Amino acid sequence: MSEHIFPGEPPPRPEPSSASRERQRPEFSRFEVYDGRPDGAIPLPGAFLVLGSMIGVGLALGFVAGFVGRWFYLMLVYPGAVGAGIGAAGMWAIRVGKVRNPLFAVAASVLAGALAMLMIQYAYYLHFMDRVRLEQPALAPLLDQGAVSLIDFIKLRAKEGISIGRPGQGKGTNLGEIGTYIYWAVELAIIIGLAWLLTIDEAGQPFCRRCNSWKPMQVLGVLAFSKEEAADILRGGDLTRLASPNPATIADAQISAAICRQCGTEGLLNIRLDWLSVNKKGEVSAKKIMQCIYPGHALPVLEDAIYPRDS
Repeated sequence: MSEHIFPGEPPPRPEPSSASRERQRPEFSRFEVYDGRPDGAIPLPGAFLVLGSMIGVGLALGFVAGFVGRWFYLMLVYPGAVGAGIGAAGMWAIRVGKVRNPLFAVAASVLAGALAMLMIQYAYYLHFMDRVRLEQPALAPLLDQGAVSLIDFIKLRAKEGISIGRPGQGKGTNLGEIGTYIYWAVELAIIIGLAWLLTIDEAGQPFCRRCNSWKPMQVLGVLAFSKEEAADILRGGDLTRLASPNPATIADAQISAAICRQCGTEGLLNIRLDWLSVNKKGEVSAKKIMQCIYPGHALPVLEDAIYPRDS
């Protein structure tokens, strides 16, 4: 029995083979290119989670650093550990809270870092108060009345100056009042800087708004182009140009892509281009050059351009 065909209706298409269904390619190669910056969303629960985690960890680590510092203080090392701890907590909270705003991550890093630095001073302040009560009991009533505030103690400590030197080699070199403030500023910059570096990149990771989930970023390979040429190609939207490398250039551009596992090629494709460099020790580092967004169906074309198939 023949199948009925309505007038004006095209005949039914034959079923594609399993191979063609597995890997279909669009017939065009030039795509619309969109800005790859994150959407900047700050979900309210995520904001509280990020702030609470970073501030809480910062206060805890700051107090531990100040408490241990009564006996020995590893200058620049303790602030680095505090900053790394704040950053690690921020990365976790950003991922769980789905915060996609790098500026918010920076603000949280600054706030948590400042409070952590203040907590270090507060731990020293508590030790100072306990020592005065123990050595000069007559002053205890004045201390209980708030005769010496935390700000007063910080000013007094700066006026006396902190000393730097190797452990076990005397008091070391006193930095003086101005030098002490400068050193504290350096420590604060280390704490904030490390937390900043860890969280700002996490908040800028690819995200699928349709599925409300993060997209895994995967390295596709190193392009046989310079970083300038590769960036120009990606901005232009003609991905087939990647299949025609320039042998006269140094290949230093690494390309990565992220696509939603649920949406697949029906979603959006995030592309990131990194510049690869090698230091004197032979260690390779990657620095982000640009990021952009393509339609999801550009992924097969991009893969074919990077990994040409045998005809």
